[in-house]
Amino acid sequence: MNEKKKVFEEYHPIKALMIMAVPAIIGQLITLVYNIADTWFIGLTNNPTMVAACSLVLPIYMLSVAVSNLFGTGGGSLISRLLGDKSELEAKKVFALSMWMSFVVAVIFSFSTMLAGYNLQLPIFLFR
Repeated sequence: MNEKKKVFEEYHPIKALMIMAVPAIIGQLITLVYNIADTWFIGLTNNPTMVAACSLVLPIYMLSVAVSNLFGTGGGSLISRLLGDKSELEAKKVFALSMWMSFVVAVIFSFSTMLAGYNLQLPIFLFR
């Protein structure tokens, strides 16, 4: 039996939940530590403008995390239900769609933030 299916079909629900949840929790903790370390090292510069910029970027970063969770969690939920119904081909299609939509949204998000960042930098240089 495929090891991936074994988790859902044979393991106790608590054990399966722990197997599936622990990597997500570790990923969130890594993100948290990264943000704290980023703010800490920027704070060592004693430049309040840089710390403020870090604080202003955090909601944009969290928006990108929310959009990625939309496809990751939503797609994962649908895939698990399809695998439970023994619809492996449909699950593969949902996985492919989730991956492609994540890529498309990442490209759109990257270009939009790049353009917004370029437009925000112009006024800063005018006042120096």
